[in-house]
Amino acid sequence: MLGDVKSPRKTWAYQLGWSFDGRYLAAFTTQDSPLARSWAVKTKIYDAHAQLVTEVKLPEDFTPRQISWLPNHPLFLVVGARGPGSSGNEGPREIYLVEAATAEVKRILDESDPDIAWVTNSNWAWSTDGRTVATACPKLDKDGFLIVNQICIIPVEVK
Repeated sequence: MLGDVKSPRKTWAYQLGWSFDGRYLAAFTTQDSPLARSWAVKTKIYDAHAQLVTEVKLPEDFTPRQISWLPNHPLFLVVGARGPGSSGNEGPREIYLVEAATAEVKRILDESDPDIAWVTNSNWAWSTDGRTVATACPKLDKDGFLIVNQICIIPVEVK
């Protein structure tokens, strides 16, 4: 369904999440182990009603790490990073909003916003109206040491 099981290289699916109404399933897929740092991760949407799989078109060098569905709408965030960065680790963080029915993508924030420069890849919490999302976004000094651990509340414009 989300990968070609007949392929000599098996496809892994991970970070799965259902939409609020149970129609759409979003997942990341890779032919590398999801435990390894991989730059070849795809984001896919399975439509349970139409029984179709659609690949989300994100930037080629973007590595998705987290899916977070809105509580009341068939939209989800994909959080990840451009990379690899100059040190070989993940590059700048970016956050995309994806419409499940169309796979339309809109970048909502990137690392140029200082509040999300170090957002984490987990614990995304949506407000009940789907207009804001909260996450941990620690501030680090130039050497990578924690200055302050804070919560960022990010407004999201939903059409």
